[in-house]
Amino acid sequence: MLYLPYYSLKENPFQDTANPHYFWFGEQHAEAIAILKFGIEKGDGFTLLTGDIGVGKTLLVKYLAGILEHQFKIVEINDSDLDIRDFLLFLADSFNLSQGFEDKRSLFRYIDEEYSKSPKRLLIIMDEAHLSDKCLLIDLNLLAKIKRDNEHLINIILVGQNSLVELVDKIEPKGIKQKDSIICHLRSLTKSESDEYIKHRLKIAGAEKNIFNSGAIGKIYQISGGIPRVINSICDHALMIGFSTGLKKVTTSVIKECARDLQIRNWVLDQEKDLMKESFRGKIVKQVYDRTKQKLFTWTS
Repeated sequence: MLYLPYYSLKENPFQDTANPHYFWFGEQHAEAIAILKFGIEKGDGFTLLTGDIGVGKTLLVKYLAGILEHQFKIVEINDSDLDIRDFLLFLADSFNLSQGFEDKRSLFRYIDEEYSKSPKRLLIIMDEAHLSDKCLLIDLNLLAKIKRDNEHLINIILVGQNSLVELVDKIEPKGIKQKDSIICHLRSLTKSESDEYIKHRLKIAGAEKNIFNSGAIGKIYQISGGIPRVINSICDHALMIGFSTGLKKVTTSVIKECARDLQIRNWVLDQEKDLMKESFRGKIVKQVYDRTKQKLFTWTS
């Protein structure tokens, strides 16, 4: 990036990739990590991570995978549009299973036999799971039932938008609302969190001083709604404008120009309309999430 040496940065602080090196560990993220770990250790079946587009779900589970890699054999599935056959082939390859399989039953049996001998449990993380085929989720649910000495051998984290709750509710025998499956909901950042998030990413990239003034950061929050993906887009564009116009510090007027260039204001308003349409889903997510928190606090007290 042309602006990196101008702002004394070693790398792009607002890259559009889920790089765990840039993970900002806020209070809600610490809580989310605790709930997901609780779901893996104590849950029966799926553990869900939900949230709106761009709030950082993928980055959070990648960070979690880094924490758990010494305890689990982890398989990350980013293509939720796989059919059952391709999914099983991908799974067998990820688990380094050389034996051929004619059907899913033989694959499940082999996993049960071989990995029951392994000191590591298996963890499957499926991203964009709200787009998954219902039959695929049913098979994943069957995998989650495999046990070793009354301990679940395979743990599954499903990551997706709020509609994932309803989708899983349809395939689980008792349903989420009755079964109280483990669920964690990731929200957008507050104004103060957005400030900390921006400064954190700049510091990781090598910044030695503030590049955005307080007015600019306030405007970024107002325009982005605290959605990290949108914050990244605005900040990256703002640094390019600042460099091209010879500014050493990004101002509010630059952020307004970014909003016009990227047409982000309309995007945020559209997101708000979508959220209103999903208000019922949001209530379901919150109810189950609150029960999950109560489980966590009871378990750790």
